[in-house]
Formats: sequence, structure tokens, C-alpha cells
Amino acid sequence: SHQMRPGPAPALLLALVVGLLQAVPTVAGVCPVVIDVRDADDYRAAHVSCALSVPSASLDSWAAAAAATWDQTTAIDVYCYVGGLAGKAVDKLQSLGFVNARNRGGYEADRLQIEERCGQAQ
Repeated sequence: SHQMRPGPAPALLLALVVGLLQAVPTVAGVCPVVIDVRDADDYRAAHVSCALSVPSASLDSWAAAAAATWDQTTAIDVYCYVGGLAGKAVDKLQSLGFVNARNRGGYEADRLQIEERCGQAQ
């Protein structure tokens, strides 16, 4: 029987995987999409490393675009200041069919746990 052997260029493969992880918006299935629904100024001041800035006021249009292009099983982690805005965002995302949208709480209290989600495979 024919056995598959690892390719000769693991460094190239690693570079490809890192590139995919950095391109979260276009390859959402690679790892959880983390969105920060705080104001843009607060996002600019400090945010989880892999988080996308989607201020609450922009959520509806962002979510509609995501629903049109992403798999409904995409893991979407949402955080805000203390969890209230994130909860509303998760309700919206789930209403659009994103069954794996989750409220990850607030930036100050929960940022270390949310940071651990960056780059995790689903």
C-alpha cells in the first residue's frame, strides 16, 4: 500500500498556516473569529490581539455581510466592556443563524481567557 509521507517543506506549511490565521476575516473556519463591540477608540487603545473591531453601531451591517459569506457554524467570540453589549451582539448573530456565537464577557475582566482563543482551531 502507498503511504503518505510528510512534505519536504514544513517551514513553508507553517508560514501558510500563520498566514491563514492572520487572515481571519476571509478564512473564518480556521479559528474562532473574535469581535470587539466596544467603541473604535477603546479598541484602538487596547484590544485582544486577534479581535476585529465591530462597534455596536456597526454590528447589523457587519453581521449581515458575515451571514452572506461565512459558514453558519463559524465560531464567533464576542466581548465588550462587561458583557452586556456582547450579549446583545450574540443574540443578533444567533438570530442570523450563527449557532456558535458566544458571549466572552468584558475586556478588562476576561481578556486573558479571550486571548487564549486567538489562533485555536475550531
